Amino acid sequence: MAILRARRKLILAKIEAAYGMQEAVAAMDAMLVSNVTLTPVTGGTADRELIRPYFGSSAQIPINTHATLEFAVEIAGPGGNTGAAILAPAWGRLLQACGMSEAIGKKNNGDQHNNKVTYTPDTDSAASLTIICNQDGQQHVLTGARGTFRVSIAGSAIPRFIFTFTGLWNAPSSVDAIDPDYSKWQAPLPGSRQNTPAASFFGADRRMGSFEMDWGAEVNHREIIGGANEVIITDRQPSGTIVLDAVALSTFNPFALAQAGTTGALRIVHGGPDTNASAYKLVEINCPKVQLGEPGYGDDSGVAQFNIPFRALPLGGSGDDEFTVVAR
Repeated sequence: MAILRARRKLILAKIEAAYGMQEAVAAMDAMLVSNVTLTPVTGGTADRELIRPYFGSSAQIPINTHATLEFAVEIAGPGGNTGAAILAPAWGRLLQACGMSEAIGKKNNGDQHNNKVTYTPDTDSAASLTIICNQDGQQHVLTGARGTFRVSIAGSAIPRFIFTFTGLWNAPSSVDAIDPDYSKWQAPLPGSRQNTPAASFFGADRRMGSFEMDWGAEVNHREIIGGANEVIITDRQPSGTIVLDAVALSTFNPFALAQAGTTGALRIVHGGPDTNASAYKLVEINCPKVQLGEPGYGDDSGVAQFNIPFRALPLGGSGDDEFTVVAR
């Protein structure tokens, strides 16, 4: 009997036209991923708690069965356009299934600045995915999948989105993996002074060691009598930590800002110099209103740093504006 090889994995994902209805995936739906963790069956069990004239365990019955899948993808721009409009990045569909909407801008009389793809929060709706995880010919299918994610950008490291999806359970089977097409995926650039040209925090450029943010979506599998079997997003609370080289408190005082509850903007641009805009390599992250937690000091190779936790807050009265991702 042939063994199964752990590294032979293929992940494919496609937005569903109707919730929970499995989509037919193709080679171009392949996700270029790392650090895959599949939980094929989860949800819990109900114990029958039988009373008999002898000792022994009672049988259990699975309940609320669903599946989860975690993986990371590299953050890089889409790398091209169709002539009139920029191409959506290959990871864009994943953000849409985490409660973000996608808007593709087009050139306006040759205006390069409008040629971008913008992802913004969407409280009212979230796309769902059919996700295929093929483990060396053993195929697991998550339908109706929705999720949450984390963002990680740091010096001398590849920036990544780390996704966790919850999907409806489907019986696995032995199916050979299709040949993937990864041509939509662009090679990433590690975080550096040149590759991450903008790291602005509270109105000024800063020396940033790292940025971590958790989208904080609350994702629940829900199956009730007389209702739907579905995965829903019921809330989100984005938060994170930014690490900056420390400066004199007379220049920037995160402790006083935190104590006063002062809010400010955060903006990071990654993908090389702004001249890379013509090559569609840039990814921009914006949190227009962040409130600081309890800052502390850190040490990087003998250099003092500020470790600053933050929460991303809605900016306006209508909300859905606390965090954006722009590919351009």
